[in-house]
Order: sequence, then structure tokens, then C-alpha cells
Amino acid sequence: MAKFQWRNRNKQLGTKGKPPSKNAIKYYKKLRLNHARIANMRRDFIEKTTTKIVGNIKHVCLEDLNVKGMMQNGKLAASIARQGFYEFRERLTIKIVASGGSVVLASQWFPSSKTCHNCGQINPELKLSDRIYNCPHCGTVIDRDLNAAIVLSQYGEVNQFTRVGCTRIYACELEGADSPG
Repeated sequence: MAKFQWRNRNKQLGTKGKPPSKNAIKYYKKLRLNHARIANMRRDFIEKTTTKIVGNIKHVCLEDLNVKGMMQNGKLAASIARQGFYEFRERLTIKIVASGGSVVLASQWFPSSKTCHNCGQINPELKLSDRIYNCPHCGTVIDRDLNAAIVLSQYGEVNQFTRVGCTRIYACELEGADSPG
């Protein structure tokens, strides 16, 4: 891809009275095919990953992320945009609900990273730079991301059959939920 981008700097598709060169036409065709190939690889990854998750897990709790806010970070914006969070969540939701499972969406303001999975105490002094979670109440020491995953799992189990404090997605609320793939 870098080679194509480097070559792009010197190519022109013609000006007002001048038609594009044959090499420029060939180059843009190769570039278009390369972009399509990468998009297909990403789509294939999402399909395979969601199918594998649905085969093993029937009840999922997802955190509703503020992707728009995350995209404002210039250093992370390109990487976040490539991940396709929305498409992943949409495919996973459709497949799980169609297979008879349930999806619980935790609010983006739910303090999953700041809540201790062991005692439930919230640590408001926790900063984003802290990668290890130290609970001041019970003394638990654990990786911050692992702690957040366990807390979200507990949140999903508690709110699996109720609509209190979260959004639960049912099959009747999705269009085309009867087709898993």
C-alpha cells in the first residue's frame, strides 16, 4: 500500500484538455483493486471472528464506546477507523440474537475500568495512564483491562433478563435477525 501511495504523488488523471495517461489509468486500477482487497480482508475477519464467538458464547455484554470522541485523538484516529467497531458490533448482535442468545449493552458512562471486580468498590482516582488496577478497599491487584472485562461480564450476567440500567437487544427489535449470516 505504501508503494501505491508513493506513486500516487506523481500521477495525474489528466487536466482540462489533456486525457489521462495509460500508466495513470493502470495505476489507479491497481490502487482500486488493492483497496477492495484490503476491505474484503477486513470484512472477512469480522465475519469469521463473530461466527467463532457466536459458536462458543450465547450471551454477550458490550460496552457502548464513544467512537466519535476516540476519533478526535490524532494519534489513534486512523487505527480506530480501520477497526470497524460499529460493523463488528452490528454483525455480532445480529448473529447472537438470531441464534437465540442475548446482547447487553453497557452505557458508555458505566465505570467498568474503575470498578473492582472483587468487591464492587469504585476507584475515582484511577487515571487512563494507570495500567494496573489497585483496589484501595480490598487490595486486589489486577491488569486494568482484565478487570474491566470481568466487571462487564458480571454486569451482563446481572442485567441479562432485565432492562434496568442497560439496553438489552431482542430478536424482534432487529431487522433481518432471522438470518444469522
